Amino acid sequence: MATTSKDRLVYLDSMLDLATIDHIDCWPLKGLRPHNSENVTALYEYLKEASIDQHWNVYLRDLDMPPRWHFTASYRIAPIFLVPDTGWVILNSLAEFDPEEDEEYHPIGIHGYDNNDELMRSIFLARGPSFQYNYPVRPFENVEVYGIMANILGIKPNPNNGTFTKGRLERLPVSPTTSSPTNPVDDVGAATPSVTYDENGLPEMTPDDWEQIEEDIEEAEAEDRPLTWKEYLELKAEEMKEEIDAWWDWIKHAGKGGGDGTG
Repeated sequence: MATTSKDRLVYLDSMLDLATIDHIDCWPLKGLRPHNSENVTALYEYLKEASIDQHWNVYLRDLDMPPRWHFTASYRIAPIFLVPDTGWVILNSLAEFDPEEDEEYHPIGIHGYDNNDELMRSIFLARGPSFQYNYPVRPFENVEVYGIMANILGIKPNPNNGTFTKGRLERLPVSPTTSSPTNPVDDVGAATPSVTYDENGLPEMTPDDWEQIEEDIEEAEAEDRPLTWKEYLELKAEEMKEEIDAWWDWIKHAGKGGGDGTG
């Protein structure tokens, strides 16, 4: 979550005539839907020029929206989007907040900015037999949660955007500046072997890491492992089915003679 400030505000009516906009989507972003669809390109080009050296950017939905947002190809998404820098807020006008008259902008903290920003990260808390990892795990995106839950339940997931093998959390390899039996650091701080990093600055997974994950999976599948949620629910479902069958049998007999079988 990012902290807001009365000193980090942008007013939309200082850039365009709000009367030309039919609807404004989202917040703290601004999705613009002009009354006349023919004005979309011209408005975008005008805002693109105005965004230079400003604390916000503008994107045309079907032209330059960052692919990693998966935020295109739908009429439900406004054709033009203004995206403020983290901690900045785009307001429609001074009527929403006037820094000279109002003391403090609220809410003080906001989500909804670029999800690459570390301030937009959330905390994932979990406890149980499926989370007894003997190694630190790397940060992951929310799209992985589905695979993680499918793994816990012991069910085959449908096609999804997750990347984890069998829903297992990935190991966070040892930092090149941290000494360990597999990654010694000499007296001058040099680490061997070298560690490569991905575009987010996180260590890449190695074959040894994947081998450890497979060993963990095999251990979890041992005969003395705890029941998975899927197995537990299957057992409970069978118990409920037997109970329902018993009640249904009683109802059928009761309707024929009070339940004593004499009717």
